[in-house]
Amino acid sequence: MKHAILSPLVAGVVALALIAGGGLLADQTEVMPLQQLFGEDYEACGLNKLDRTEQNLLLESIAAGGSVFSYTGESAVRYLEKEGWRRVRVLGAVRESDIGSDRNLIAFHDYSLYSLDATVKPYLLEPGVYWANISGSTWVVIYPEGDEVRFWAKEVERAR
Repeated sequence: MKHAILSPLVAGVVALALIAGGGLLADQTEVMPLQQLFGEDYEACGLNKLDRTEQNLLLESIAAGGSVFSYTGESAVRYLEKEGWRRVRVLGAVRESDIGSDRNLIAFHDYSLYSLDATVKPYLLEPGVYWANISGSTWVVIYPEGDEVRFWAKEVERAR
């Protein structure tokens, strides 16, 4: 059914009608607001089975915002991908050497393991998937707070 899910456009129209009309829900003599909104599909959707109070409650919940799909996440992903950012999996951290306490991140990308040495020592990332812009041995990783941290990367030799 084409009206099974009310679109954000419909919600916007209802909200504008409520704001502009003021008394749209209170006027008992006019045609039911949902009937005006849906026209000939009013009965096909079963909205005629709702009494005026139920229809008003439905309209008020739609006007209050209802659930609206957000495209912000999807568009941000597409933008990052177009700008050359790639998803990389950070597996954890290892000690750089037996001497000292510096640790490098270990990341997995394109079937290879990499040791990432930060140019400035930030806190270490938890294992997970992060955005990275990779240019040769220079990796820029976006931290959860939105900060970009630059790393020098080298591929980890695998034991055969």
